[in-house]
Amino acid sequence: MLTFPKVKIPVLVIWLVSECFVNNAMATNATADVIFSLAVTAPVCRVANSKSTVQLPPASNPDLTLKDYLGSNGISIAGVNAVNRVTSPSLQVTTTVSCSSPATIMRILVAPAAGSDLWNSNWLAAQRLVDSSTPAVPFFAGLTMLEYEQVSVNGISKPWSYSDYAGNLSPYTQAFLADNQSGPDYIVNVTWRPTFYNGVPSAKVGKPVGGAFTGTARVTIDY
Repeated sequence: MLTFPKVKIPVLVIWLVSECFVNNAMATNATADVIFSLAVTAPVCRVANSKSTVQLPPASNPDLTLKDYLGSNGISIAGVNAVNRVTSPSLQVTTTVSCSSPATIMRILVAPAAGSDLWNSNWLAAQRLVDSSTPAVPFFAGLTMLEYEQVSVNGISKPWSYSDYAGNLSPYTQAFLADNQSGPDYIVNVTWRPTFYNGVPSAKVGKPVGGAFTGTARVTIDY
């Protein structure tokens, strides 16, 4: 009669597996979390103009025509929007954008300030200078207007008209950096100027109540 030896391996395996499950069931977890944080400080920018008031050349008398006024004062350079628009380097203003840290300027616009006497309701980028009477009387019988154009950014020629051919607002949207450090700030300089519409050269400047025709332009940046 053949006798086979007893095999105990399966019993041992079962016992080992059982031991593992018993040990896991008895385990206790302890945890501790770590938070990772990356702070980002957004730049704060402000705008300042080289001139708070631009004194346009004075007119010698109320009957001075637009043609003679522009010609006698050297306002004869064709504007970026060259159709009947003229300007002069003497009218230029430099706007300095100062930021607390390097910043990307995404958009800049020079346009009539709120409450300006617009050329008409559809020409939001063009304004007339007016006197202090009520209702206000515009210069050159309302037959000319001021629009605004960009000359340069940080001394590099970047011509741009802030008004399109239909008088719509046309901001400059080619991004540039305010990254030139000056003291604690990072700056960029934008030079711009007004243009005159000279389509009616015979228009007379007129006699303003209060002694002057005035208007306000506003510089707006997005960053």
